[in-house]
Amino acid sequence: MNRVGVAIPVPHPLPVQDYIEAAKRAEAAGYESVWIPEVAGPDATSLAAAVAVETERVRIGTGIISVFTRHPTLTAITAATLDSLSQGRFILGLGVSSHTIVQEWQGIPFTRPLTRTREYVEIVRQVVAGGRVVYDGEIFHVRNYHAAMVIKQGRVPIYLAALQPPMLRLAGEIADGVILNWVPAERVPELIREVEVGAKKAGRSLLDIDIACLVRVCIDEAEDRVRAWLRRELTGYTIVELYNRYFTALGFGEEAQGVLAAWQRGDRAGAVAQVSERMLEVLAAFGNAAACRKRMAEFHAAGVNGVIAFPFSAEAQPGDSLLHTITTLLA
Repeated sequence: MNRVGVAIPVPHPLPVQDYIEAAKRAEAAGYESVWIPEVAGPDATSLAAAVAVETERVRIGTGIISVFTRHPTLTAITAATLDSLSQGRFILGLGVSSHTIVQEWQGIPFTRPLTRTREYVEIVRQVVAGGRVVYDGEIFHVRNYHAAMVIKQGRVPIYLAALQPPMLRLAGEIADGVILNWVPAERVPELIREVEVGAKKAGRSLLDIDIACLVRVCIDEAEDRVRAWLRRELTGYTIVELYNRYFTALGFGEEAQGVLAAWQRGDRAGAVAQVSERMLEVLAAFGNAAACRKRMAEFHAAGVNGVIAFPFSAEAQPGDSLLHTITTLLA
């Protein structure tokens, strides 16, 4: 079944109550899930708790929190709490984030992300299953931990954010779902094939893994302003090494290198100008509502089970514009 979720926007700083209102509007509009990113805005788990008590039907996911910034035992009992609070509607979305956010911003060494992610998921699963946990990994060591929490099913769904083949395969091997990001619809099938490689390695089927994908969406026919905002947003990602390599692998090598070179020589406007029309057209959905719905359908046709609309706005005061996109997209 084709599903559409919505991310509560992280690029736009709003009062916390506005995010909660957006989630309530999303549930009323018929979205099946609400996803809460975590970078430098509200803490995702606190906001997920608030959304849980203000909604009744919509699933609630962290999209994503980093495996570097919280210990897995803490994440496990947080997930257990949110599972209980939401009456089984919670999804734990995990990812490695980036060198910039983890090491430069927080001083945590950004090393061995695949090993860390594998061990992290194993520990979370053991904790939420109940009983005493003893774990000796290459990175994490847990001695006789026992959570005083009860999870009705003994399990919380875990989705992994993945860009490159190694993480896509790991998601196929160990996760309940994978979250794709900044990908053209026509490239989705090859990413899914990498997920399938991991699934087969673990004796699983691709049917065992939910394929989700974040897609930036703005319903606004003032396309010049929208394109200008989106160029700046893509620039901010492209100067991050992980995303620069990712965009290069997707076929945007000329743009990626051009953005980075201009940025490194201090030419901010020149960096933004390197983001091509082609990048804008295939990596986001914007324009009128019909055009945005058509783009959502392209992702579903490419093999995505659940498209996660990530609303953005070119307005200086984005609140009303974001709500317009959220309430209009499914209308």
